[in-house]
Amino acid sequence: MNMNEAPNPTRPNSFIEDGTYLIVNASPERRNHIILADDGSLAAGSKQQDGEPALNELWDVKMLENGRYNIRSWQSHEYASEPHNRGGAVVTQARGNDWIITETRFKGQFVIGLVRAQLYWCLAGDDVGTPVTLRDNPAVRGCNWIFKKYDGALPDQNFPPTDPLLQHLHHMLTKLPDHRNVHSNQLRDLAVHEAGYDYRPLSEGCLEGTRTELIGNIMQWTEHGRGPATMQWRRGRGSANDRSVRPICWLSGPAGAGKSAVAQEVATQLHDENRLLASFFFRRGEGARSGSSRFIITLAYHLSRSIPITDGLFQHILNDNPTITNQPLGVQFKKLLVDVLCPKEVVDRTAPAHVPLRVIVIDALDECDDKLAMREFIRILAAVMMNRRIPLLFFITSRVEEHIREEFESIRSTTHVLSLDDFDARIDIHEFFRSRFENLRKMKGRLMARVPQPWPSTADIDILVEKSSGLFIFASTLLRYVEAATMPHRELPKLLDAHVGIDPLYSQVLSFASRDDHFDRVLGTVILLQESLPLPQLSHLLQLEYEEVLVELLQVQSVLKVPEDDKQPVQLMHTSLRDFLTTEERSKTFFINPPACHAGITVDCLRVIMDHEGDTFLDGKAEIYASQNWYQHFLNIVTGENINIVLNSPSCNPVIRSLEEFRLRQIFDLWVNTVILQRRQIVRRALSILNEIIQSLNQLQNYPVELLQYIQDIQKHFDLVSAIRLMCNSISLVS
Repeated sequence: MNMNEAPNPTRPNSFIEDGTYLIVNASPERRNHIILADDGSLAAGSKQQDGEPALNELWDVKMLENGRYNIRSWQSHEYASEPHNRGGAVVTQARGNDWIITETRFKGQFVIGLVRAQLYWCLAGDDVGTPVTLRDNPAVRGCNWIFKKYDGALPDQNFPPTDPLLQHLHHMLTKLPDHRNVHSNQLRDLAVHEAGYDYRPLSEGCLEGTRTELIGNIMQWTEHGRGPATMQWRRGRGSANDRSVRPICWLSGPAGAGKSAVAQEVATQLHDENRLLASFFFRRGEGARSGSSRFIITLAYHLSRSIPITDGLFQHILNDNPTITNQPLGVQFKKLLVDVLCPKEVVDRTAPAHVPLRVIVIDALDECDDKLAMREFIRILAAVMMNRRIPLLFFITSRVEEHIREEFESIRSTTHVLSLDDFDARIDIHEFFRSRFENLRKMKGRLMARVPQPWPSTADIDILVEKSSGLFIFASTLLRYVEAATMPHRELPKLLDAHVGIDPLYSQVLSFASRDDHFDRVLGTVILLQESLPLPQLSHLLQLEYEEVLVELLQVQSVLKVPEDDKQPVQLMHTSLRDFLTTEERSKTFFINPPACHAGITVDCLRVIMDHEGDTFLDGKAEIYASQNWYQHFLNIVTGENINIVLNSPSCNPVIRSLEEFRLRQIFDLWVNTVILQRRQIVRRALSILNEIIQSLNQLQNYPVELLQYIQDIQKHFDLVSAIRLMCNSISLVS
């Protein structure tokens, strides 16, 4: 049995449907029901069941998007997790493991395994109270399990009477028909899972012992909605006696200062305290993570995981509002968050002081492409939090960009304002350098055995700290560059002599790359893609050999993530690299002209579509990317700087030829059909962007007129075919 393989959903009875179950040991002499013991561990219960099961016998089993499962106790709402120590009992915690559940050769009997450790649930005896442990051999007695679906009425859950929110949610749920076994699979399918705080590697959080003052300030705010008063007035933001509750905390700072690391650390601590409701980490250029369309849906999905009784409520809302995912952000916010978490019945009753405050963490608001949506979100959020008394807080981070600053400036009375400029990062960056250099010296032990110690010296680290100007991205980029060197002690002096700041460091890293014919094209494509692609698909899009692209990327792997796993996307280490490369005053000879580069990507996308063989739908990852994004790249040409220069330059000629060929070929209809089979949201986006391109071209002068003609032809045909398709779908639904 391959533990790395998810259950095969095509095999009958080989997977467990989402639902509530009794988990029973399959050994004939045991047949114990698994219960949640008083100490939070999993143990053997009775073999006989008289009447309705107790709450500690019921388990909520849910398949995740990766084909694995969460197993949650209906009694504690916590998840089955690996033992605290080797040989110990399986326990329940706020944050559970992903389990593999695979059917054995005995129909209806399953093993439950922990993937990375190759260990399986096992019951060593039949006495009540025998713990469920993990064994490395699933063939031994006691390792097979039967899942008995429970369709009856679930026992009432006795929520703390002092928590009005949980009381109200439970009351709402019990009024719904068939509420006992409702699961929000639709939410799971729509959520942007990679936007969660726990999708980021733990190594990208704060180094232990750093940022303690800042994180302490934030965690104190999460306790009661108030931070240390000194932080409010230190920079003229309020009075020293201002201790009013502020349900929103806004942490601002420049690019590369470590906001996301702080947000991850805060989210992790809140999760460990069972106070994290939801999280969303925006990231520019990462597909759905850079947009607003699935932002609220993702928060709702996380809420359904944090407060399981909301699961059925959300599914009910989606059933009643099937088009909610296409509705404006404000409508989604009200129906999926406000109406569930902030109902009038709850806010009119003040929660007692000891009821823990729950927190939603939102990182990098500035990296959302839809600025208007983010303005709207802040306004709606402020209005809700200002007018309703609820045990709920929002922690938000962003750069100080004008559209965000203006909105927070107008809601000071509800916002606890923090700036990274208020906290001296030099001590933390010094510790970061010291720790990483120490690890590097150990890793390169033999090569650096004769290097005089200490290396680097305290004076050298002090110089690097000053050069960092408070930016952790400087420190991490410099360290990655030195770590990649064969002899780090020879590279470090070059960096000690370099100018101050992240720009000179980026320039130095790029200067060591051999900028051949492909380098600028590969790098420009990586930084300007709408969604990061894995290396094989990136080379497909560029129509270059895999090895050619890899060679170019490896030259700058201190500023790019180039995974060894070809299923993982190539990504920027930090979005500040995109800012640097697309600003000519900063990058100078390394400047990547966005409109010209988008022109090249547009041609690459159209070429990938036109090279598709056969009459099947476009289904490869590069083909899907090309079919959904060529028009966005074209829009970026006509809305960028120096538009007329670009449109009349030689770099635009391939775009004109590709559009002409694209609209006349049979593949054009295949592209239209591929797009309109996607979610309606994608169809609407395509039509909206094509219309925006036409409007932008109509406002220009002195550009190749055939561009407008070709785009109009494409838009008209796409509009017609998509309208017919939607009409046919509506007729089939009615009939």
